[in-house]
Amino acid sequence: MNCWKAIKNGEMVCPHCHADQEKLTQETYVRRLMRALHHIEPETPIRAAFVPGELKPQIAVPELIRLLHRSADPCIAAACAQALGTIGGTGSREGPREALSRAYIVDAIELAQKHDAELCALWVRGSLPHYPETVDEVEEEKEAATAFLQRITKDVLAYSKQYGVDIQADSLSGHPAKTILSYAEKGGYDLIVLGNRGHSELWGRFLGHTADKVSENAHCSVLIVRR
Repeated sequence: MNCWKAIKNGEMVCPHCHADQEKLTQETYVRRLMRALHHIEPETPIRAAFVPGELKPQIAVPELIRLLHRSADPCIAAACAQALGTIGGTGSREGPREALSRAYIVDAIELAQKHDAELCALWVRGSLPHYPETVDEVEEEKEAATAFLQRITKDVLAYSKQYGVDIQADSLSGHPAKTILSYAEKGGYDLIVLGNRGHSELWGRFLGHTADKVSENAHCSVLIVRR
């Protein structure tokens, strides 16, 4: 299930990638489909993308988004796009910011799995100047940010259970880069994982390049996921 190479009947550990076959067979059906999205045989990912579209599991959305962005095969990309549209919610109605946030979370989860690490998902809502001409726009952003946080927090709990990784979810208000840096240092975290994209146009104008600021001033290592 990890390297897709054939093994002898009865072997419980893959001699190629050392995957525990018994552990893999205990995974949920949807999780197995998510693995099948990365199968080397091109028709398998297409079939694997079709099934979540029918079952409509929200847990499949981040993996479908990631494959949609990364695949060089137009048929696979089209299958992922169709599945996301059929699933609805996070697939068809969310903006790019939310889709990217979910994908970044999964990237961090996979890294935590490899190193048997604990994970904290932090969202920072920046403070914007209340210029008269932008007040209405700022209020709309605040309402959207609150709804966004509620959806993502709910999904984080689902991801924690699905992937078997302890995830602490937290949210703060303030300058994004400074808040992330302070939170990571006080919490004693040894790695910060963040994306290089995801802000709406309004927030981006005022916040600048948070990823660059964090990487330049962090007390620990920083992994920037580029999409």
